[in-house]
Amino acid sequence: MKKFLVSAVLVLLCSTALFASKVEGKWFTTIETDNGPFSFSSEFVVAGDKITGTLASDMGSVEITDGKITGDEFEYSFLIEYNTIKHKGKVIDGKLIIKTSGSYGDSEFTMTREKKE
Repeated sequence: MKKFLVSAVLVLLCSTALFASKVEGKWFTTIETDNGPFSFSSEFVVAGDKITGTLASDMGSVEITDGKITGDEFEYSFLIEYNTIKHKGKVIDGKLIIKTSGSYGDSEFTMTREKKE
């Protein structure tokens, strides 16, 4: 039983590390808003089960807070004008599918990884 438990913990740690490496790096998206298209990038840094980094656009940047990875899912928040915006995401087919919620309502968007030149 102890061998099984140790094996299960090792598999979980390895899968979390593999998933984390899929999230880390720079990602881009453009979303449609009432004011037209809005493009921004995310730069994720992963250490263990924690995510930090920044979200940036032409309007400036914000720091990611409360970031974590659990299994194959991740979540983080950031603050804009005293409003906390929460994100929950998952890597699917090499893209990030992210659901967001805040005082403005809920939405979903897809991010693609920065292409190396």
